[in-house]
Amino acid sequence: MRARLYKQSSYKTGIEVALLWSVRAWVIDCTGPKFVASGDRILQLWSDLGLPIVAEYIDGMMWALAYGRRRTLRIHCLSTPVISADEAALLSAIARARASKDNFVISKLSAMVMPGAAAAICNGARRLRCVLAAAGHTLPQDEATLLERAALGNVLQSAGAASPYVH
Repeated sequence: MRARLYKQSSYKTGIEVALLWSVRAWVIDCTGPKFVASGDRILQLWSDLGLPIVAEYIDGMMWALAYGRRRTLRIHCLSTPVISADEAALLSAIARARASKDNFVISKLSAMVMPGAAAAICNGARRLRCVLAAAGHTLPQDEATLLERAALGNVLQSAGAASPYVH
């Protein structure tokens, strides 16, 4: 159902919104009630989009984020229409991760996570970007555009019909 909403929409923000939703759902799965089982829903979302391997990369990046964090991170619930600074930093890191920019991405993540975790997140983000690129999806390199698309898509999805992906 969620994949259908992306494909039918007139805006091209499905991937940005799917990434934001996946980050939030992963955190809910770790911190929320045990009946949530967001991992299965994350896999289903990316399978519906034809990219099930992305769920594995997100899982790896989020474990690195969770266990390598320097401080409490601000990750909103699924239906929140705004993007936190920590969510923005993670989305930006995913969008910019490539071999030539690893130092930039690692420095961007350094306020959030330890260096080893930042390197692991970069590695997962690089692989995730390769899979997305192979499927014809690109993320904006400009952070403002990336966040605008993710926020717009999240607002539109939150305002839409009930979805199995919203808690």
